[in-house]
Parts: sequence; structure tokens; C-alpha cells
Amino acid sequence: MPPTEPEYVMDLPVADSTGRWLLIGCIYHGANHFVSRYLDTDLTLWFHDGALGKRECTHDYTRSLSVCGSREATHYLYVYSER
Repeated sequence: MPPTEPEYVMDLPVADSTGRWLLIGCIYHGANHFVSRYLDTDLTLWFHDGALGKRECTHDYTRSLSVCGSREATHYLYVYSER
């Protein structure tokens, strides 16, 4: 079964209202280390592999966020957004 793609935006209950959560990153594991992808405010996707690129991120044109090469996502990172 293929991995499920994450939601870019989630509206979830927070206290007495609904809060909006925006996807900002994904962490993947495989080949004995972690790599990550980051979504900026323009929804541009960036890839980072510290073992190869050190401090540099590269633009990533892939639209599947559940996998990154042979690695599957282990964590999705969201930030709370005021409406």
C-alpha cells in the first residue's frame, strides 16, 4: 500500500474555535540517516541532506511529500496559523 500524502492545510479544533495548521516540513529516514524537505511561504519545496549538502538546500520539484527517493516520511511538521 502506498504511503498517504499529507494535507497541506488542516483545520482542527483548538480550545473553543478551529485552528488552521499549515504544513511546513517533512522528515524522512533511510540509508542510515535523515533528510528533510521544507515548504516556504510561497509553497516552494526545498530539499536538505546535511551529509551531502552541508548547509545548502536545493530546490525540489517533486510533488510527492510522502516519499523522498527510497525514504518514507517519518514526521510531518505543521505550524499554527491565525486566520
